[in-house]
Amino acid sequence: MELRAFITPAGAIILLAVIGITVAACIVARKQRNGLMDQGKLIQRDPNFWDKSETFSVAGVTIEDIFQRLPAEDLKKYMGAYELQRDRNRIVFVHNGYEESFTGTLSLIAQENDVNTYRLLINQYKTKHSSPNEMSLNVLYTAVEKIFLGIDPNIKVITEHVDRKVKHSLF
Repeated sequence: MELRAFITPAGAIILLAVIGITVAACIVARKQRNGLMDQGKLIQRDPNFWDKSETFSVAGVTIEDIFQRLPAEDLKKYMGAYELQRDRNRIVFVHNGYEESFTGTLSLIAQENDVNTYRLLINQYKTKHSSPNEMSLNVLYTAVEKIFLGIDPNIKVITEHVDRKVKHSLF
């Protein structure tokens, strides 16, 4: 009985090309991420940071003040198709892409004297992958954090885990 190779020469070339393209894509993505970190548009975060909320307390800042300071061009460039919706007590970030979608909110959750407390939270996300696109969510979180840090460099941020119900589907 004769043993035959499972991979033909043409198959080996295709396999090497696929591996090469994958490695190149990873290198490009890493360079882009590092560039955004160098520019201050991203920060290093814990895994699954989107399953945590961030709470900021700051004096004399309204939701309109925050809305006016949002870097709309950066959000559009790095989040892709998104929409901002603002009402009296919150800003809603809606991203509807082909591979994923998410809705996040920055809500006024408490007012005491002149101090307003806001919570940033990803309310829902859907993705065709095992986890959401870390970069687009990180750009959003970083942009909001930088607004609050620009207002008060000594602001205290409270991070809490968000308890979610997760639905898994085969389709």
